Amino acid sequence: MISIDDFFDYLGTILVVINAVLYVRSSSLNNLSKTKNILAIYVLVTGIIQVTQFVLAKYKVDNLFLSHFYFLLQFVILSIFYKQLLNRIQSKIINYVMFIIIMAIGIHFLFNLDLLTKFNVFEAFITMLPIIIYAALHMYNSLSKIYEFKYFNTGVLIYLTTSALIFIAGNYLNNIEKSELLIKPWFINKVLYVGYLLLILIEWKVTILPIKNK
Repeated sequence: MISIDDFFDYLGTILVVINAVLYVRSSSLNNLSKTKNILAIYVLVTGIIQVTQFVLAKYKVDNLFLSHFYFLLQFVILSIFYKQLLNRIQSKIINYVMFIIIMAIGIHFLFNLDLLTKFNVFEAFITMLPIIIYAALHMYNSLSKIYEFKYFNTGVLIYLTTSALIFIAGNYLNNIEKSELLIKPWFINKVLYVGYLLLILIEWKVTILPIKNK
């Protein structure tokens, strides 16, 4: 019998695959808007990374190096996604933020090559914080207009905010002797990730599925 921890690992992986298939299939078969196609790319790319991490973990292979691809690609793709949703001034700011953060990460790794095989707290914080801000801005802007991608945006706000706090404490938690107290934060992250994936699935059902039926 699998543990509750493993159950959420398997459930998360299954949802990742389902979401990737649904979004990519809808994108290929229907004339979706640019914003919806970007969201489909995000679901596919992060899904591939998550499944790869899952497989490597099951074979006891170090998968921390994949976190760099996940954080950076998530930052770039979601920055482009929110550029389509925010106003002109905010979109221009996103361009500058993307340039500054990519340069900062590049310089950071250039002078700390050993970090390529480790979990990087700086990278996690600097790539997740802007996305959380963009999601909050989109919610605020939507008070006076139609709230597009509300399920996905809600998932970004809830999951990324909580996840950022856990990831920021990642190196500290990894250095503590394992105990029930240590396991809880990572378990909470897994549960929230499953919730995030469910909101992505609901977004597909509400926003993209109806297009197929028109």
